[in-house]
Amino acid sequence: MLVALAGPMSNFFLAIVFTLIISFLKNIIGVNIHNVFIIFFNVIVNINLALGVFNLVPVPPLDGSRIVAWILPLKLKEYYYKLEPYGVFILMLLMFTVGFSKIFRLADMLQFYLYTYLGIM
Repeated sequence: MLVALAGPMSNFFLAIVFTLIISFLKNIIGVNIHNVFIIFFNVIVNINLALGVFNLVPVPPLDGSRIVAWILPLKLKEYYYKLEPYGVFILMLLMFTVGFSKIFRLADMLQFYLYTYLGIM
């Protein structure tokens, strides 16, 4: 369970660290928001948030499936693990239908709240 949480949590941790760097550069040093470093750090924050959200999707090859399997009762866990050979196909289906747009929309929302909380926006 802790190993499954390590991947997404490291992504969220990196997003918070780079958000704090952006806040430091903007609020304390006074760097312009259109500076190339700020833009680069914004991309790093957005990618890490998107990867963290993507890792939490409960499809068997991803970390989210291990977390869901840890929560499920033993009988349901057996059925859940039977999905594992089809996980890659389920992921492709999700990615080509609605997956990426929803993941990036959620990552953008998390980035907005993180920036608002730290007073960057």
